[in-house]
Amino acid sequence: MRKLVFYANVLALIIIHACYLNNDMLGQQSEVFLGLFQLLNAVSLTVYTLIYKEKIIGIHLKIYWLLIALFVILFQTAINAYHNTAIAILFIYPLFIAFYFTYITYLFFKKQIS
Repeated sequence: MRKLVFYANVLALIIIHACYLNNDMLGQQSEVFLGLFQLLNAVSLTVYTLIYKEKIIGIHLKIYWLLIALFVILFQTAINAYHNTAIAILFIYPLFIAFYFTYITYLFFKKQIS
């Protein structure tokens, strides 16, 4: 299961980048689905770490949830103040969060191997 979560995230990131190379709007729309997919995975990983007391992955997931909370705040700010910096935050910041979550799933997968 851990392997599937990691490879699904890597595949989704590759598809998102391909969509961005093809068409900016298609990439942005695909990013929404990636975010929902990763949020569902993050909830399941958080529950797993709470049950099985995985400390290192738990710490990374706390940072991930803080990044998500910061994005929600920035999203509200960007909607209220429409300018170029806000647009950059809306489209670039989620990709950084997606890369970080893929790193978390890599740690989760690596823990299974070792």
